Amino acid sequence: GNNNYSLFKKYSEMINSMSPINIRDLLSFKTDNKKININEIDSAQEIRKRLVAPGISLGALSPEAHETLSIAMNRIGAKSDSGEGG
Repeated sequence: GNNNYSLFKKYSEMINSMSPINIRDLLSFKTDNKKININEIDSAQEIRKRLVAPGISLGALSPEAHETLSIAMNRIGAKSDSGEGG
């Protein structure tokens, strides 16, 4: 890859000048730059508790991938669904 910032800016300007196609094209970031007290932010451990790996159809992932995903989620303190996905 080419790390050319001017090329990125040119591409960004082209994309941003297009008519909206997706809902995300209508969204923008808030830029009020208010600082947040670090004590008001959940720790990484607390955030991980809310993560859930969904049930995934048998065959969509290999048995090894299913097992690896479950092990990883357990190691970070998150949850994994052991059921069959949709």
